[in-house]
Amino acid sequence: MDKLFLNLTFNDVRNSRRSRKIQLANDFTEADEVVNIMNALSKSNIVKRSNVLTSVGDVTAPPIGSEVGDTARLYFVDADGDGLHFDLIDAPDDLFQAQTGAGANIVREWDEIGTATDTTALAFQQLIAKVVTDNVILLSDGEEAYRYLDGKRLV
Repeated sequence: MDKLFLNLTFNDVRNSRRSRKIQLANDFTEADEVVNIMNALSKSNIVKRSNVLTSVGDVTAPPIGSEVGDTARLYFVDADGDGLHFDLIDAPDDLFQAQTGAGANIVREWDEIGTATDTTALAFQQLIAKVVTDNVILLSDGEEAYRYLDGKRLV
């Protein structure tokens, strides 16, 4: 069976680049929406995207403070209870509980972010739906996530 991947390259203010490969479940019909979600959940810019033979070049300069080495790891479980994760490259600061201190390394609780209406929260809700509800984004070796647990900043 063929595996479908969406390859994204992120660029930060230092012109550092980092790539993220996302496995898609069925076809590329939802790839544009996944790219928009990932772009909304990163302070860095997506400067390259490829699926099959499609790519997009540089669009705008990345914002000050972007850092592709900054990663938020989201934790999920599959139907058997096995752990899975998904990394967000250079997640926006408002995805976390606080700007400084211990809360700056913890993704906002689902009870709060799942009902919030700010831009980051809405993109996060869409991402969780694509991973858990719709199973459009597969994790690890093509695993379907059953439930989102929590997330933290990797430092």
